Amino acid sequence: MSWDKSHNSSVPQTATQAMQPLETPWIDALRRLNADTDQRGKSWTLPVNPGQEASIPIWTSRDGWMRQVRYAITKTAAGRAAVTQHRIGVESMLAIANAHASSADSKTGRRVTATVQNLAARAGVSESVVKRGRRVLKALYLGVELVRGRTLTAREFQAAEVHHGGRQHRAASVWALSSPPELVAATSAPPRPKKRGSSHDRRHRAAKRVRHTATTGSNPNPQARGRDPLSLSGLSPKGISCREVITKRACARENRSSSSNRTNPRPLDLQRAASALVAAAPVLAPSGHIGVVCDVLVRSGIDTTRWTGRDIARALTADTVSRGELWPNAVRSPIGYLTWRLCRLDWSGPSPSELRAAEAAHSAQRRAARDAERERARRAAASPEHRRALMEQIRDTLAPPRQAA
Repeated sequence: MSWDKSHNSSVPQTATQAMQPLETPWIDALRRLNADTDQRGKSWTLPVNPGQEASIPIWTSRDGWMRQVRYAITKTAAGRAAVTQHRIGVESMLAIANAHASSADSKTGRRVTATVQNLAARAGVSESVVKRGRRVLKALYLGVELVRGRTLTAREFQAAEVHHGGRQHRAASVWALSSPPELVAATSAPPRPKKRGSSHDRRHRAAKRVRHTATTGSNPNPQARGRDPLSLSGLSPKGISCREVITKRACARENRSSSSNRTNPRPLDLQRAASALVAAAPVLAPSGHIGVVCDVLVRSGIDTTRWTGRDIARALTADTVSRGELWPNAVRSPIGYLTWRLCRLDWSGPSPSELRAAEAAHSAQRRAARDAERERARRAAASPEHRRALMEQIRDTLAPPRQAA
């Protein structure tokens, strides 16, 4: 066989054809479908009909929508009737609303595509409670179900596989969170406090004014002109030696260091309480040193030998729930917010740790009393020898008397 015949066979042509890109118009169509339906994230969501969201008001904001939910279920007759009808508590309803709000688009409140299972896990309730909470949102016009969750069609299944590369057989419902105008008017946002400059800025401005005054004022040491700028004699007033200036500065440094060394450290239980409080409520974490939290606890009159950080966090959470509120996700001034919250509570009563310790002591006393009672009953019971002696005595008493011969 010649060289031309062996290298002009059909095998290289087949390999060349296999290396060419395949014509896949159906994949391009699926990609266009994903682009038209604005698919994003790790799951494929059901498309919403165009114009369906036009008649639904968007929410004001996440915090504003949560205020509206809280106001509707606690202050309005329709809201109280809705939570009563669907057998759901205020705390559970707020947790469900918070889970929906965290899944919604931050600007519009739409595109809530989380599954009921994920919402239940995020809110800490069961799936049936999430479904009842959705009925309350729908009844109060705070949420609208745009598309009911269902099994994907064959084309949607293929589009989902093109979108995220996995197999998805079902898609969750698509919800839109809304702010009714009457609730928006009833729950206006609280006024924001006037922004003040930081302490660093104030100190910087004060130092700048002092330097400006010293520069523009009269020269207190006119004889220092023309001297060597590195000479200490030019910096000291007339009549005071350089040695005296250096000695005074050294004494000032010693006094400053000795006074700082005499500063007593904060008690260990106070530091532990502040650390545990910040760990249980991260929104209270200060931007600087945690010692500022210790100072707030001291100013609030909390005895950290009785109140642990977890006890303080639980008391704040109980006060939040009793007022129908929620812990904020972030605050502008954590220390100011903590001071305000602590001043609203009475810390003179027993702490949860003390109550648990007292209950444990009572339980131990009850167990000891039961053990002592069982021991007394055991000791009061007759021994086998004592029972045999009594039985012999009874038999002798009941036996007929013997007649004399």
